[in-house]
Amino acid sequence: MIAPNLLLNPGAEERSIAGWRQTGPATAIVDSNGAFNSNYYPHSGSYCFAGGKGVDDSSSGLVQNVKLLGGIQDFTESQLDTRSFMAELHFYYQTWDSFFMRHDQVEVSLTFRSASSSILNIVTTGELACKTSNPGWCRYMKGFPTPRGTRSIDYSIKFIRRDVVGTTIDSYVDDNSLRII
Repeated sequence: MIAPNLLLNPGAEERSIAGWRQTGPATAIVDSNGAFNSNYYPHSGSYCFAGGKGVDDSSSGLVQNVKLLGGIQDFTESQLDTRSFMAELHFYYQTWDSFFMRHDQVEVSLTFRSASSSILNIVTTGELACKTSNPGWCRYMKGFPTPRGTRSIDYSIKFIRRDVVGTTIDSYVDDNSLRII
């Protein structure tokens, strides 16, 4: 059996940030068919998440808390306390590129939380810039050990402005996936 994707609205196909909460000083947006930057289209479907507008080295972000206890996979306390699981993180990202400017970037992190919401561990992709093509999507996929006693996971996307011209945070994320295997 293939573990289900635990995220709601993982690729903004609801035409909104439904299921996500805004973080950071700037506001992340939903982009449709290159409206934010021409020729930058979603990886799949008609929508994706984008960084929005910000100044200096500002950032925008989205976070979603995923409950494991009794959630989609119906984990029990005993399973979460005694078994070893992997959190499989998978998404696509692209960043606007100009020969004369720095890439804006994307960073995704997972925060593993206990029953009392205490942080058990945080893992991160580090800051990513997709340099394979302009425009074009890069893929990220990695598994992280889930600490025993995890009851929920915060899946956080951070859009980071690094270029020095304009006010847009030209980074995109689509097809987010969080699976427990």
